[in-house]
Formats: sequence, C-alpha cells, structure tokens
Amino acid sequence: MSRVVVESGCGDWLDDKLCSDIARVYCSVGWGDHYEVSFVRELYRNSGFFVLAQHEGACIGVLRALTDSCLTTWIAEVVVDPAFQRMGVGAAMMKELKKVYRHTAIYSEPLKEAAGFFDKMGISPKERLVACSRKAEDL
Repeated sequence: MSRVVVESGCGDWLDDKLCSDIARVYCSVGWGDHYEVSFVRELYRNSGFFVLAQHEGACIGVLRALTDSCLTTWIAEVVVDPAFQRMGVGAAMMKELKKVYRHTAIYSEPLKEAAGFFDKMGISPKERLVACSRKAEDL
C-alpha cells in the first residue's frame, strides 16, 4: 500500500469531492446508504475538530470530535473504510487527535465491537461512567 496521509482540518477545505468521499466512508461501514454533500459539509463545519486519512487522493478514514479546547474532547466517531482497516489508519488518526488535544480529557462512547481499539489507544472504560442518550426527534 502506498502512503496514507493523515491531517486534521477545519471546514474551510470541505469541497464537494471531499464531502462525497467522507459520505462514502460512512456508507462503506454500513452507516446509511446515502448522505447529501451539504449535510456532510454542515456536519463537519459544526464539529470542533476532525481528522481525515487519505490514500491516493481519496478519503479512507475520518475521525470527528467535539471539544471546548480547554477541558474536554469527545470523539463522535472514528470510521475507516473496511479495505483499509487493521492497517494503522485509525491509530494514526487517534495519534493526531491526542497530539492536538493532549491537554484535555478525551471521551468516547464506542460501539462494543470497537471498545478494544479505544482501549489500545489509551481511552479505556471507566467504572463510574455510563453512556446516556436519546434518539433525535423528527423534524
């Protein structure tokens, strides 16, 4: 495999092709079957931080996080195209996040099958924490 480029970003460089690539990554792991480019652009512009992994000019992985940049960073998702999983792509994106936000506590609510990955990255289950959520309401 040729080189994978990992870089953190801001909403300024979210062109249509990149947004389409990000949507394809989500769909590749079964998280929906279609996302509008405008939705992806808004999602990432409104996030505090994101990391993209690219291979040969195409997005193959995304990490999106919400942060106050002072105390807390919360990982919304880490998603890697199945063709590139178990090759260090997720770990490289996590390394970038931890470099930038090493001064904050980092939290995640991973799916059970991903908990081992987060534990290896130093983000481990805490006995006193529990995940709470509610479903979004229809607009």
